[in-house]
Amino acid sequence: MKYDENMDAECIPLCDALNLLPGIKTFESCCGHGEKPFAIHFIAETLEALHPICVGIHERPWVVEIAWASGSDNLYCTLRGTVGAYVEANSLAFALDQRI
Repeated sequence: MKYDENMDAECIPLCDALNLLPGIKTFESCCGHGEKPFAIHFIAETLEALHPICVGIHERPWVVEIAWASGSDNLYCTLRGTVGAYVEANSLAFALDQRI
């Protein structure tokens, strides 16, 4: 996939894996640079689209936060890892790729 040249390189494999999931589209990310939590913001078209992500993060240092914007049919979500979770991001990306 093609991303903005300012995108944190540590986010690319995980964003690629998320964007391959049906009903998921990322729109912003930050690796945290070892000082803040890793975060990828994305839209999920349905609750069912979140299932592979939730299974993939099981027993990993990640959470999915879900919000809904009034007037929208989409779920606005954040996949958030702990500070330093970028070390685990490629492993999670691989786990998600296995679910496609």
